[in-house]
Amino acid sequence: MKALNHSEAEYNTLRDEMNLRIGAIYNQSAAAISSILTALASAIALLVISFNVSTISDGLIIGFDIAEAVLLLMPLLFLLPLSIKSGENLQQITSISCYIRVFFEFNPNSKEVYSWETANNSLSSINVKRRKLPSFINSEYAFLAIGIILVEIAFAFLNYLRMSNANNILMHIFHGLALIVSIVITIVIARTTSIYHRLQKPAKMYTIGYIMYGKKYDNFPEELDVKEVWQQFEDQKDHVKRETDGFLSTIEK
Repeated sequence: MKALNHSEAEYNTLRDEMNLRIGAIYNQSAAAISSILTALASAIALLVISFNVSTISDGLIIGFDIAEAVLLLMPLLFLLPLSIKSGENLQQITSISCYIRVFFEFNPNSKEVYSWETANNSLSSINVKRRKLPSFINSEYAFLAIGIILVEIAFAFLNYLRMSNANNILMHIFHGLALIVSIVITIVIARTTSIYHRLQKPAKMYTIGYIMYGKKYDNFPEELDVKEVWQQFEDQKDHVKRETDGFLSTIEK
């Protein structure tokens, strides 16, 4: 079978696609932060207004409380599709990165020498210490969602203290449902934007899958051991990072 033609034009196209998706992730993150700040400002303004009302009944407190909770729930609903899209972009970046690494940098049939992805992966703590250390990269969505829940609880508590009938069943039911919905949305957001689930775990699947594809369709040597190649990738990353850290420690003393 004739080997596939992996040209420099294809390489540049893939790199451009990666850069576009990285830019999209940053833009989505900025939009998420902006929406959260706007919602918080609105909810705080409503809370201040309610505290400045000279005489306020339990019914009016509940009304303000519900309005504040809805204002805080809206950015969570806005964060959800943004986080899903961010996770999708992150996984596509991972796929492109693995494709470049296998078909341009590892490919036994390639006459050109490329090394960016291999070098970058060898020094990136996200890739080298896969799931050994927690990573907070791309976690701003989850942190924002948790922050909203904490603010929602604080607002509910402040309104709760002002009520003459603190055992109002309607208020308890509403906040219980709002809290459950908020927690579920936050869990989904945290999972869809997780570095482990969107980058580290798929990296192994994509790399092994592309090596197997290369063996079948791109004239990679038939005797190539997929597991052995994957282990070489892993060992190389650990070795390069370990040597780099060791050298840096000597010159920083």
